[in-house]
Amino acid sequence: MGNSCLEETYIFLKSLWDHYSFLTFIVGIIVLLGVWFSGALPVITRIGFGLARRKIALFAKGENRLSLSKLIVDSALFRERNLIEIGQRADFGSAKKASVYVIAWGDWTEHFPDIIGLAAGSIPVIVFAPPGSGDIKEEEMELIHNSPNSSVVRFRGRLLNDLVTSIITTQP
Repeated sequence: MGNSCLEETYIFLKSLWDHYSFLTFIVGIIVLLGVWFSGALPVITRIGFGLARRKIALFAKGENRLSLSKLIVDSALFRERNLIEIGQRADFGSAKKASVYVIAWGDWTEHFPDIIGLAAGSIPVIVFAPPGSGDIKEEEMELIHNSPNSSVVRFRGRLLNDLVTSIITTQP
């Protein structure tokens, strides 16, 4: 008789444990899905769509255009078809299709205010000013400062980082 009572107690406790772990598992899955859909999924979706669909206007001339275009495409983050190369003033109209502007500083110093004017609104502007490309004057720095989502970069790796960040943090 004592043995049967122990078996019944064991069966009861085992079934209670099985139900408790199943409920814990279900609650854990629901919490995990809630966190995923409210936090991680929107970011991953924005990165994926941004890298696949967003257009980048590259304002550069000559060797800078070739070099920066190659850098962006060879990163394997962006497709060549998403790159709009602006090599002369007459091409400025093409930039309206882009959602991010990259400006090679030494090439567009004289037209810089016009380019910033094209980027009115929330279009990110990344000014690539490598060593030797000339100084950015105070009034141009003020234009960059007043443009939302803008940055000045001196190094190629940082340019790629700012491109990805600009795509994540802004709407198309």
